[in-house]
Amino acid sequence: MILGVDVGGSGARYVVWDGERVVSKGPLRWRPGDALEGLRKELERLKGRYGIRKVGVAMRGVWTEDEREEVRRSLGVDGVLSDVEGVFYDAFVRDGMVVVAGTGSICYGVREGRRARFGGFGPIVDDWGSAFWMGRLAVEISLKKESFLRMALFSTEDLEEIRNILAALQRRRLPEIVEEIAGYARVVLEAAELGDEDALFVVRAAVRELVAMCLKVMEEIGNPRSVALHGGLFRSSLFRREFVALLRRYAIGEFLEETDGARGVAKWLSRR
Repeated sequence: MILGVDVGGSGARYVVWDGERVVSKGPLRWRPGDALEGLRKELERLKGRYGIRKVGVAMRGVWTEDEREEVRRSLGVDGVLSDVEGVFYDAFVRDGMVVVAGTGSICYGVREGRRARFGGFGPIVDDWGSAFWMGRLAVEISLKKESFLRMALFSTEDLEEIRNILAALQRRRLPEIVEEIAGYARVVLEAAELGDEDALFVVRAAVRELVAMCLKVMEEIGNPRSVALHGGLFRSSLFRREFVALLRRYAIGEFLEETDGARGVAKWLSRR
């Protein structure tokens, strides 16, 4: 049995992989910003429960060998990938491209031995087109004019009340701030489904940012035959439809869904 763990911007989840299928899966209690020791203890409990022989972790922002080794030592695991690589190895064995659009965002591709990635630097400097990016843009628009979106986000049109809401938010820890603002993306998507013009503007702006990231990767590796879509934003049929329609202009053949970074790192570890 192999334990695969996906650690993303909004939490962590695991799968138990027997070499052919997932026999158990679920969320972990550990949250971004918590000490890694807490995550290590959860993994130890799962190892004992399922008779695990190997543990692999896919974690956001882990790319260099030094970073991987630090995570390996801290968690006592057998293999470490970046979170987007975990998704890649769930969808592909060799060539393909992954677009992640959840709390954060990144694009990663491999073709004929060439590898490239764009994005993934975090919410302060990029995460273009992500749920956090959408939430931040929606807040900006709602502050600049009275709108349906303002009421949808804050349940008030009073700017002083909104100022107090945002001031309280900014006193929290950064991971909590990011998660809260990323949560506004759900409101934006619901408003966009209802036809709100401001919300549709935010959705389409996010889609353009994600496609621009894909084009940066494609400049390095060429056009992939298949693209795997991963992250909460792609669970919205509107968002997915807008994204696929725009990226398909660049001769992408197949779009894959239902990807799982935890399952991907388990598959990768089983082949080592």
